[in-house]
Amino acid sequence: MTDLKQILLARENEWMGTWQRRDRTAAEAILADEFILVSSLGGAIFTKAQWLDEALGSISCQSFQFDDIRVLDYGDAAVVVSHYRQTAEARGKPWNGRFVLTDVWIHRDARWQVVSRHATWLDAPPRSESIRG
Repeated sequence: MTDLKQILLARENEWMGTWQRRDRTAAEAILADEFILVSSLGGAIFTKAQWLDEALGSISCQSFQFDDIRVLDYGDAAVVVSHYRQTAEARGKPWNGRFVLTDVWIHRDARWQVVSRHATWLDAPPRSESIRG
């Protein structure tokens, strides 16, 4: 595993750990101010403030695991594509399963921050049963 891959896998785990622990201060440091998320919950788009409010509020994570991670290195930017599993709850319903994540990280001020995530829920229930918007 390359050094950058190890660094970014550690940052990915740190980020999801902040969600699991509901550690707003640590999450704020990982997310760049311009962070934007395309959610696996119906494709909703969230800003940094919205993600912090939702993820550290009504949405909870019991467990997570990265199964595969690929890193494209662009110097001070990197794209991380991963297969990911979680056990979580959103909008009062289970939000469990497998996901594909595409994260864009930027290296600035001597640290890696995530600026964008696009998530796809591979095990999403049919729309009629879904928690998606």
